[in-house]
Amino acid sequence: MATLGGFIVGFVFIVVVFADEKVIDRNELPMQKKRGECVTFTAKHYYPLLKENQTNIKWFKYSTELSNETKKELKIYKLTSSDSALYYSEMQTEGGKEVTRYWLTVEDCDINEKDNYL
Repeated sequence: MATLGGFIVGFVFIVVVFADEKVIDRNELPMQKKRGECVTFTAKHYYPLLKENQTNIKWFKYSTELSNETKKELKIYKLTSSDSALYYSEMQTEGGKEVTRYWLTVEDCDINEKDNYL
């Protein structure tokens, strides 16, 4: 039983350590675009960025980090249906980690539109 008690105490400690980080979430309104259009997402923050992290903004598509994207804006040109996803940015600010989320839905062509024009 002592091992079990130690495990439970250790588990509670880990939860407390992770629960200590402050995260500020911002969920933007869902966006709908048509195939071939462009979209721009902006990493928004309330608190000032940490001086050492001025250019350290991370962008994600679902849970996959977009490693080449570190600017405040994420631009996607010539959208396709595979671009439909949850996109979000993460950055460290003086107030903690700030996250901005965007849901993007890309609609396919209408019946009267031809694929070869896009």
